Amino acid sequence: MFGCDLIVAREDAVVIDVHMDLKDSLGFDTVPGDGGASLVPMHMFPAKAMEYLLLAKPYTAKELERMGCINYAVPQDQLDDIVDEMVQQLLSKSAYALAMTKRVVKRRVAEQINLTLDSSSAYEWINFLHHQGSGGKASTSLA
Repeated sequence: MFGCDLIVAREDAVVIDVHMDLKDSLGFDTVPGDGGASLVPMHMFPAKAMEYLLLAKPYTAKELERMGCINYAVPQDQLDDIVDEMVQQLLSKSAYALAMTKRVVKRRVAEQINLTLDSSSAYEWINFLHHQGSGGKASTSLA
């Protein structure tokens, strides 16, 4: 979701990154190596990003809107109309100007992903391999 250009959600939608809350299903937690650790800090204040990722804290779309993380959190019965209105506004713009504006804005996103995605993906796989070697038992130490 945090990789989208514009984010509109039902106000009652719940958004959560479950990497650090997988003990019940996998037997251990894991590193968010699929882009979340790269993108979430670009949308949230650092302390909130840490809380969201480290504690697997769920947020409603309404909360994310108040935090400035998404564009709009709307009632379900208004969702299609609001998205349709945004699409019409985009369609009325110059395709070239839209594309170039997106490229400029997304340079920061690409830079952040280039900076962190390889290490977060590697740490996620190291974490999986560590637990595979320990029979899937959760470890509470860094050793």
